[in-house]
Amino acid sequence: MVKTQKIIEIIERRYVVSTDELARALKDDKGKVIKLLDYLVRRGKIVKIRRGYYTIKPVFDRVNVLATALLRPAYISLAYALMVQNIITQYITEVEVMTTKKFPRSMREIEINGIKIRFYRIKRELFFGYRWEEEDGFYYAIAYPEKALLDLHYIGINPEDMFTIDWSKINSDRLIEYSRLFPKRVKDWATKIANALQANLLSK
Repeated sequence: MVKTQKIIEIIERRYVVSTDELARALKDDKGKVIKLLDYLVRRGKIVKIRRGYYTIKPVFDRVNVLATALLRPAYISLAYALMVQNIITQYITEVEVMTTKKFPRSMREIEINGIKIRFYRIKRELFFGYRWEEEDGFYYAIAYPEKALLDLHYIGINPEDMFTIDWSKINSDRLIEYSRLFPKRVKDWATKIANALQANLLSK
């Protein structure tokens, strides 16, 4: 079937799609698209993540890729990003994602494959400071450590109080640069940390 192949191609390109997105892309009735999706799920060609969202098996099995594809644009940040990059010693079980997209309360925290994913909305002007990582041919965005620390402070968590941080891996110049667009309280904290780093007052 031509349309089923087109659906698979769209999902392979976007990683995750909703029924609404597919209906618009195919210029077809949503009810018909849902029937095609159900057919592909039964055939094992695609995976239903939750109501209205679909992906392919390789993406479903890679939580970092999946988490950043559910609500685009998005990047992994906060404590989870720090753990992944060996900046903190604590083990974080919840994948934390920053996005500019509005989402319903039901999407604030979801569980997929036994793993919790939590989304935080961030202003467009603060959506920066991340890089792309590759995992078996698939890509996801993750915050630089300095941006993850600033994001934590922005949502009201003082990283110093909550985590054991390897400060030797933090770039003070990048911390100051990234802090410029944040509110004053975050900029003041970044300045304090940067000064301490430059004076060698912080370590592991």
